[in-house]
Amino acid sequence: MIETTYAHVAAHLEQIMDEVSQNRDIVIVQRAEGDDVALIAADELRGLLETAHLLRPPQERRAPSGGPLSRSTTACSASIRG
Repeated sequence: MIETTYAHVAAHLEQIMDEVSQNRDIVIVQRAEGDDVALIAADELRGLLETAHLLRPPQERRAPSGGPLSRSTTACSASIRG
């Protein structure tokens, strides 16, 4: 796991995204204001979410709905769409 600042990520985004994707590193981005965030490869996150889903008691499981990480999703939220 790598920890770095927002400024560093902003200056090196493509390189950091390649590192996350190719080496499966997780990057924690420390922000001056607001909570830290993590960059993680999407397929790694999908796997973690699937594992968490399967570990739930059967009565608490819901059928997958495509959710926010489905491959058809093109934007994270209205605030990012601009």
